[in-house]
Amino acid sequence: FSAANEIAVEAFLAGRIRWIDIAAVNNDSLDRWNGTPADTVASVLDADASARRLAEELVVKREIDR
Repeated sequence: FSAANEIAVEAFLAGRIRWIDIAAVNNDSLDRWNGTPADTVASVLDADASARRLAEELVVKREIDR
């Protein structure tokens, strides 16, 4: 969740998405998480990278016109 939130907030600060889209990106990221336990350093790093990739995909779908 933290990784997805970082991507969403960064996108908001860059003017790519609206404020309300931050929560939507976070929610959609959690909804699509497969629930795999992060019980090793490698699995935590993998979960972080996966959450960032997914959040970026979700941001792209919500991007506002500039």
